[in-house]
Amino acid sequence: MKKGILAIYDKDTEYTNNLMKYFSHRKEFVFDVRVFTKSEVLEGFSKKKKVAILLVGEDMDADKVSELAGQVMILCSGRLVQEHEKYSMIYKYQSAEEIMRDVLSCYMEGKENERYTYMSNKRECKFIGVFSPCGGKGTTTFAFGMGQILAEKQKVLYINMELFPGNYQELSNETNSGFSELIYYIKQKKSNFYIKLSTLVHHFHNMDYIMPPGHYNDLCQVEQEDVITLIKELKENSDYEIVIFDIGFINEGVVALLEHCSQIYMPKSQHEIEKGKEERFFSFLKEEEKENIINKIKTIEIPFDENLDKGVDILEQSCTGIIGAFIHKLL
Repeated sequence: MKKGILAIYDKDTEYTNNLMKYFSHRKEFVFDVRVFTKSEVLEGFSKKKKVAILLVGEDMDADKVSELAGQVMILCSGRLVQEHEKYSMIYKYQSAEEIMRDVLSCYMEGKENERYTYMSNKRECKFIGVFSPCGGKGTTTFAFGMGQILAEKQKVLYINMELFPGNYQELSNETNSGFSELIYYIKQKKSNFYIKLSTLVHHFHNMDYIMPPGHYNDLCQVEQEDVITLIKELKENSDYEIVIFDIGFINEGVVALLEHCSQIYMPKSQHEIEKGKEERFFSFLKEEEKENIINKIKTIEIPFDENLDKGVDILEQSCTGIIGAFIHKLL
């Protein structure tokens, strides 16, 4: 299916060209982008091709061109603006990534029952789980680092499913609970998963990720049906080649998720109490007749890197140094 058209109508050519370059670079973006500085040129183009979204600079006459596109949004220079009666407002000077998410969010309002499909060079999607029945053990540092290393050659999405995640708020200016919103969207059985996912995705170097759940109870509400739907949508309606699940709890939904993973990495237990928890976890899988999960588990001994700084730098450095070398060797 061909991409729709997003047109930008603004006299600031340097800004609009940079924005167009960013959108064009994000190959998964569901629109082709065109830039216009004159209304007559935009009008001529719209007669040949249908414009789905029109971003209009606040200094331009939006009413004059409003009939040329399916939906008009205003690029405003102030964060605090009076709500426009006719058009959605997009803050102009935020990051291009945030603009992309805002545009898609506005576009999707009221379109939940319509079906949009765009797939670019669809490839098989592989699911990898990182899980420890004991918690901690450097699983997030390992999973996040592995995602970055794999993303050097493949398209990777990292999803954190810890009950109490840390460090992520400093990676983004936003505080949205992306995974919570995604699961809620799935539970509502709405269509257009791909576009919804695009409104929640953040970009870290070469890897995509979504913000962890805002509350531990959101994870506890993840059911088997939700997981099956999520896996199906990621396979059929995304262009990710690898999805890494960083899992920090267990319920029926997580068991279903582990069944869909082709590989599960589990840090090796070091102490007797941890070994007891690990043995009980394997006993649980046998009792539930989930030997297929056991066969996918690879126990690993994540090395300790005393040079890692605290806070967000741990995630920045997770693909380098001792841990980075360990991941490269493992892969």
